[in-house]
Amino acid sequence: MNKKFALSVALPFIGAIPIVILGVFQSQIIEMVGRNLWTIFMIIAVIIVIVFSIWPFVGIFKKMFGGKGYGFFWGNGKLAKQILAGGKPAKATLVSIGENSGGGVITINDQPLMNLTFRVEEGDTPPYEVSFDTIVS
Repeated sequence: MNKKFALSVALPFIGAIPIVILGVFQSQIIEMVGRNLWTIFMIIAVIIVIVFSIWPFVGIFKKMFGGKGYGFFWGNGKLAKQILAGGKPAKATLVSIGENSGGGVITINDQPLMNLTFRVEEGDTPPYEVSFDTIVS
């Protein structure tokens, strides 16, 4: 099993350890530090569990966007900067809209995942077509 995958599955359980400790030793901790401080500890422990539970999804989103992370998706990543620095302006015309490249109907939050095909004209090269899957609202 992949070590990163195993760690991402284990993180929420590791994060729950402080909650278990605070619950098991609740009366002793309250006697030592008081109920208010125990409540603050419990809130911090819950936040840790939430963060550790969300953490595995960061890797999933990075994989979905080509391993480039969120910066690539929002257009400020390394590849976007390279394209902006060395790219040429071009005109793109929408040629077709169809089912996604995998076939079938897929929706994400009730928004269809569609395949868009564009004809790109740069001026000094012959026109060519580019297609990609995207969510269409």
